[in-house]
Amino acid sequence: MLGGKNNKYANITYDELDQVPMSDGERNSLKANYLEAFIDTYVKAEEKAVEAAFQNALMNPKLKKRTVGYIRNQYELITTEVGNKKLDGIIARYPYKFNGAKSAKEYLARATSIENEIDRRQYIMDMIAKEDTSESIGPAIQITR
Repeated sequence: MLGGKNNKYANITYDELDQVPMSDGERNSLKANYLEAFIDTYVKAEEKAVEAAFQNALMNPKLKKRTVGYIRNQYELITTEVGNKKLDGIIARYPYKFNGAKSAKEYLARATSIENEIDRRQYIMDMIAKEDTSESIGPAIQITR
């Protein structure tokens, strides 16, 4: 069932839309919207599950070191792909978001702890994602001791 509030097709399935009288263009558009909504819901649920597992790994003393290493490795992979010029351009465009740092290296050097450094790496990766897709990949996961 497609479900949803105020949805006149709530009590039929995706495949049953083929039997509803409407133009092919309207049907295709409607089916595309339902499929996109279904995928978005599924992806958001998976993102929450991965974030919860990631947060649990950060809280587990046996896994924390590996998790921090993973974040550092991801940062290196992503920033290498983006390049220092583009990365520093992002920092320069948003000085208020990076405490006035002139470069990513300077922003990371100002970290007050390992946890703060990891938070900053995640924030930079989030800003790269915003620049590349005009959407955020979500807030950086905050590491606590």
